[in-house]
Amino acid sequence: MFVKRAGLSDTIQDSGRKGFFKYAVPRSGFMDAHSAKKANSILGNDPNDAVLEMSIQGGIYRFNSPTFVCVSGAPMKFTLNGIHGESNCMIPVQPNDEIEFSQASEGVYTYLAVKGGFKSSIRMGSRSMHPSLFGVSRLKEGDVIECTPIDTTPDKIVGRTSDVSLSSKMVVYPGPEFTCLKNPEQLGDLSLKVAGHNRMGIRFLPSTYLHRRHSTIKSSVVFPGIVQLTPSGELIVLHRDCQVTGGYPRVLLTDEKGLNQIAQIRQGSTIQFELTDLSNYFGE
Repeated sequence: MFVKRAGLSDTIQDSGRKGFFKYAVPRSGFMDAHSAKKANSILGNDPNDAVLEMSIQGGIYRFNSPTFVCVSGAPMKFTLNGIHGESNCMIPVQPNDEIEFSQASEGVYTYLAVKGGFKSSIRMGSRSMHPSLFGVSRLKEGDVIECTPIDTTPDKIVGRTSDVSLSSKMVVYPGPEFTCLKNPEQLGDLSLKVAGHNRMGIRFLPSTYLHRRHSTIKSSVVFPGIVQLTPSGELIVLHRDCQVTGGYPRVLLTDEKGLNQIAQIRQGSTIQFELTDLSNYFGE
């Protein structure tokens, strides 16, 4: 597949790399794993196969061989050779076909999957792009991503509705330094505004200042899903490309469902945290 025009922040992502945290290498992977795996599932792929992840604004991509594709995640209008396409279904493409994406009408991350998955280079057991391993943070115009030619017509092409979660509430659990929160009972009443959003984490500005009992902790292990509390009272939900250690109190954490949900919440939107007993987290 040839990148005729790159989107705002195109990357190739799979389910991420495991076992390299001790080398300070982030796991990376699908920001909204639910949507990416759904696209793979519709195509009959392995759920962990590499896909194209687009953020807010897509690009134009030309196919060099016959295959089938599926679009899932944040609703984003697209055309195939000028004809409007449907998300969440298997679409046949032929050599020189072009698929063009516009902007997502809501949500953040949209996924383009191909039959058999994209066959980009593997670094440390994963095709997931990260600047420290690939030397670039995103795809650019002129890039070519390999995929396996597929020309066998499926028996049936079935459309499916999108179920991207844009709920205004997200389940969280007490973190290792939960006691650093001076007034944890505030959490359920706070309106949290998304002030920053990228693959490393999502930053929230609480409607009421969150006071801490302690200013810092010793640098400790962090991972996607950890929620840190900064000295200024902001909350940061660490995401797929997050660092492996941090010095801010880890007051909360969220699970895989929460990570998928928060990935699709746009900057400027508001959300509320729903504090749940930690036993529910370990019971998943």
